[in-house]
Amino acid sequence: MSEPLLEISGLHTSFDTYDGKVGAVDGVELTVEAGKTLCVVGESGCGKSVTARSILRLVEKPGSIDSGTVTWHGGEEPFDVLSLDDKDPRLQKLRGDDIGMIFQEPAASLLPLRSIGAQLIEALRIHTGMDKKAARARAVELLGLVGIPDAERRVDAYPFQLSGGMCQRAMIAIALCAEPALLIADEPTTALDVTTQARILDLIRDLQARNHMAVMFITHDLGVVAEMADEVAVMYLGRVVERASVEEVFADPKHPYTKALLRSVPVLGRDRGRDLPTIPGTVPNPLHRPKGCSFHPRCTEAIAGRCDLDEPPEVVFDGGRTAQCVLYDDQSEGDRA
Repeated sequence: MSEPLLEISGLHTSFDTYDGKVGAVDGVELTVEAGKTLCVVGESGCGKSVTARSILRLVEKPGSIDSGTVTWHGGEEPFDVLSLDDKDPRLQKLRGDDIGMIFQEPAASLLPLRSIGAQLIEALRIHTGMDKKAARARAVELLGLVGIPDAERRVDAYPFQLSGGMCQRAMIAIALCAEPALLIADEPTTALDVTTQARILDLIRDLQARNHMAVMFITHDLGVVAEMADEVAVMYLGRVVERASVEEVFADPKHPYTKALLRSVPVLGRDRGRDLPTIPGTVPNPLHRPKGCSFHPRCTEAIAGRCDLDEPPEVVFDGGRTAQCVLYDDQSEGDRA
């Protein structure tokens, strides 16, 4: 097993609204190992992006990180990111130098009145110490690397002059410019065509192999998970309901939610002429979290009198994989955590 690079324990993040306090992240426990890829999957609204932003303390008001620890092991001494002062140099170094982040919405992340080259050059000068001339040459190289054609000209383009896909690629270049130890990728290929998506995934894998970079990959695409992941964390309503290796998740999913997600993936030839299976219902409003297991109103395996009343235990199986479900609470292969 690789050394842990990042450890998240008991993370709670919430948002104050007119209707009350909404718990977007509810006790998340995750570990990202050095050089490995952790894929975080789940439906929209399950807390994946808020978890990623909480790691770098980028949750803005009315949001707040209420409790938990985010321990970074990539420096000389481990430290809790959440306990640092806002002006602590370790926090400044963490953002960009040690951890790069590809945001889900490039239009909201790029400054509209500055060229993409200026924003990339600024990041390079801050994080690598390059002079302006060297940073510009490297910026052109990075833009070409992420698939932007005619990079020498496009380096001076503004975000509104580029398509959504090209803006996304520019964001990827900025995130990778300092060759971070950990890359957090929040659905980085959503706006891209399949050919460019494959190039970006290959690029991330190449950089990962070259720099022993860890990747935390947030995605809805289980095909990407199968291709990229070493480990998988399945989130539902702010909680990690299953953690396992990618082989275990696809070969033998434990949690009913994981099984439902996999059933929803079309298989060439198998699903011809019939409706694609779907998960009934929608993710509940966190303000009105169901009693007991949060998934029980949509679960086909729910046990009346247990799943609708009791919080599901976290069961630890052989090999360290976990699932929060009462179905395995009494099985000899797992131990109640």
